[in-house]
Amino acid sequence: MEVSFENQYTKTEDFYSEYFKQVHLKNRLNIFFCIFYLINIIFNLLTVIFFEGDSKLLLILVVVFVFLCFIKVLVYKSETQSHYKRDLAFTGGEPLEIYLTVTESGLDYCVINYQTKTHFDFSQIKKVKKMENYIVVLLKSTYPFIFKKDSFTKGNPDEFLDFLKGEKVR
Repeated sequence: MEVSFENQYTKTEDFYSEYFKQVHLKNRLNIFFCIFYLINIIFNLLTVIFFEGDSKLLLILVVVFVFLCFIKVLVYKSETQSHYKRDLAFTGGEPLEIYLTVTESGLDYCVINYQTKTHFDFSQIKKVKKMENYIVVLLKSTYPFIFKKDSFTKGNPDEFLDFLKGEKVR
């Protein structure tokens, strides 16, 4: 079967850091939450300044906001470290070498330095997410296929997205 697209990269600690930063810190819901919460703090600050509102509420809002931001960053750092360490343990200390191929029959996921290969039909794709540096193909039954936009060795990200649309993938 002819390979239409190839994507090859190494899952380094920088890879996980960049990926989880986009997942945990730069997603739309998180950005919306931060903007909403900051607007709330500003309105409460204006209430305290101009209407002699309760400054204790403002202090609580600021402390909770800082705490939630701290937790978000802590989760991001923890996920980055745990996934990277899991991969190193899986391969005996070497970062995972990933080789993804796309044919007319589906997606193939290969871990080069562990010599595993798994095939998934297009019908198993639940959703495709475009990120700043990645195209993430979410499957119904397992973890995501992560295509690095700058690591296509055959085809390119735009052609790949068009191909998936032709396969009726959302």
